Amino acid sequence: MPTWSDVLACAQTLEDSEESTSYNTPALKVRKRLFVRLREDGLTIAIRARAEDRAALPRLNPTTFSIPEHYARSDFFVIHLPSVNPLELAGLVKSAHAIARAQTQESKRRKAP
Repeated sequence: MPTWSDVLACAQTLEDSEESTSYNTPALKVRKRLFVRLREDGLTIAIRARAEDRAALPRLNPTTFSIPEHYARSDFFVIHLPSVNPLELAGLVKSAHAIARAQTQESKRRKAP
């Protein structure tokens, strides 16, 4: 059963990943952009995801993946840690990091003169 410690271990291998907080809960950011956070219940994480994953995973496995109404217009969804496959979790953490990193680079380009 994966835990937040497993998420942290995976993130430690990713460039520019940093521990932080979001909504008073532990979080991971890349260049100050959130890519995953532990939710208040301690059993679920909110994680940034590709549109394809957000669309498919909750339909394939609603016990493990969900999109609460307040995440409907964002690129985040929720993973129930006790029921997720550890290898799938690692892949989703790496993907979330890559998305956030790309968004910070895009934001940086738009700010450049």
